[in-house]
Amino acid sequence: MGSTTTRRHGAEFLAELLDFKGAVELARALDTATTASRPCATTTTEELGQARQHVEAAEREARRALDDRPSDPLVPAARVDAVLRRALTRAPRHRAMVGAVRELFVPVETRTLQRIVSVRRLIRDARSALALAIAAGGSTAGRLGQIDAALTAATAARSDALVARAVGALGESFASDVERAMLAQASPSRATVTLPTEETPSDVALAAVAIATDYVARCETFVVATYLHERSRLDMLVSAALGERL
Repeated sequence: MGSTTTRRHGAEFLAELLDFKGAVELARALDTATTASRPCATTTTEELGQARQHVEAAEREARRALDDRPSDPLVPAARVDAVLRRALTRAPRHRAMVGAVRELFVPVETRTLQRIVSVRRLIRDARSALALAIAAGGSTAGRLGQIDAALTAATAARSDALVARAVGALGESFASDVERAMLAQASPSRATVTLPTEETPSDVALAAVAIATDYVARCETFVVATYLHERSRLDMLVSAALGERL
């Protein structure tokens, strides 16, 4: 749980997407393709307007707080105590505790992946809105559209895997940090954690909630970074194929 891989910040995995050979080749093609003929101005304006609406919706979705339901927080203290108490009744106790701590991150992980899927869908909708204008923009613009579509399809599985890996790494790192917080609350002689039975949250639960708050913020940063990565490719395509800006 303390390896170098699991301690990396989730957004760092985007570098692996940006370094992917196809993405680099596309960036070079888009940067050098400046002679494409232009489609009808009125058609382009209408389709650009539709694309901009999708992109703006994607940005709002990307920047929306993950834990946006005050009455139902992603990692409430009561749930932490309940999960850890249940784990303490299992054997072997340490393995059960590690699994229980990792379980606490699942709602954050699920919400993060759902948000990324939503953001990508909106960017995909923006691409679809521009497809006809790009295809009508001449041979160079049409070719760039084909390259972009082919690259998107070719890298989809790798991209999904890297995103899932990044969010999973954050979950492992979260579990490691919570485990250390638990050990800090443990009896030095027995190295065990005793949770209170009263209604008030345990110190371990409060520490876990504080740690979770930090990791939710990291996941939000990762969602925004994913949006910016997807947006940058779309911006390059629109600039090179249509001579316009989103």
